[in-house]
Amino acid sequence: MLDKGKGIGRSLLRAVLAHGGRLGRTRVDVVTECENRPAIRLYLALGFVPVGFQSALHFGRPATHAP
Repeated sequence: MLDKGKGIGRSLLRAVLAHGGRLGRTRVDVVTECENRPAIRLYLALGFVPVGFQSALHFGRPATHAP
């Protein structure tokens, strides 16, 4: 688990945004779960705005499950 509150996510996202800018990208989209309040606060603080909402069904399968 990453250390929360140390600015790691902010630094990583700023680096991604800077790299995208150098590549001429004009848009960056991010996705998070609605319950992930720290991510939502981070995205808002860095100038992201909500552009949509989509409900999703997530599936998982144990690695020991045979196909």
